[in-house]
Amino acid sequence: MTVDVIAAALVELSIGEHDAAQVRLASVDGRLARALVDGLQSGSSDGVYVQPAAFERFIGSPPNARLYADVEKALASWVAEGAGDVRRVFDVGCGDGRVTAAVCPGDLQRVELIEPSAALLDSATVRLFDYPVVRIERTVAAWLGSSAGERRDVGWSTFALHNLPPDERAATLEGIAERTDRFAVVEFDVPEWRSLEQWGIHCAERYAIGAAAHNDAEVLHGFLVPVLLGQFAPDAVRHTYEQPLAAWEADFQAAGFTQTEVQEIHSDFWWASAGMVTGISER
Repeated sequence: MTVDVIAAALVELSIGEHDAAQVRLASVDGRLARALVDGLQSGSSDGVYVQPAAFERFIGSPPNARLYADVEKALASWVAEGAGDVRRVFDVGCGDGRVTAAVCPGDLQRVELIEPSAALLDSATVRLFDYPVVRIERTVAAWLGSSAGERRDVGWSTFALHNLPPDERAATLEGIAERTDRFAVVEFDVPEWRSLEQWGIHCAERYAIGAAAHNDAEVLHGFLVPVLLGQFAPDAVRHTYEQPLAAWEADFQAAGFTQTEVQEIHSDFWWASAGMVTGISER
């Protein structure tokens, strides 16, 4: 099966067998296999967010429409639970601002958009032109290092904190807990894998579905393939460090959040189901 060949090639990549993986991928047909060969030949790139055209096409594509509609509905409902006290909000990794624009209540004193990509931050600012926006063109670590004092009422991050390496998560969530009363993370509920081979099979199966679902060459070559290769090839830029939602909740609790909850939001996206982890901080 093509999926088995792709999975084996991904494992070969992880141990530095670049040429063997490329030969293996070239031995089978299929959209994903061909795109992976092209990606290996073109070399590593860190541009999926720095030059985010493919990423923006990805999040705006038809397969994502229902996902984002469900995310916006769930997050807006959670934000509204404390509507009387919500005046200062922030979004960590706001991307192009589509989620923030959909969930922000009307009467706000400040909306902090934290996003290291200038291009994405420009798009977000346009989407939120009616709000008192504070542009923060920094990583979350840089923002935490420069912001202190006044607390925010509510904050959230949607499909962004998984970009953080695991050894940065604890300090990041602790810093956020010191700056807000309530916080929510929306992420994919990826399975916990116990071997590299198991993860390779999972990724090959899921990305084959994703490659078929996103009938867009720019999305496939400019976003999906770099993200997939980054999880296996040692010389590629890694963009994702995902984990199960239960692990996100444990991280919340370790950072000092209480009354944590996990809610499934969307169950049939090609990669994994999506859910929301929320917590309250009194730090």
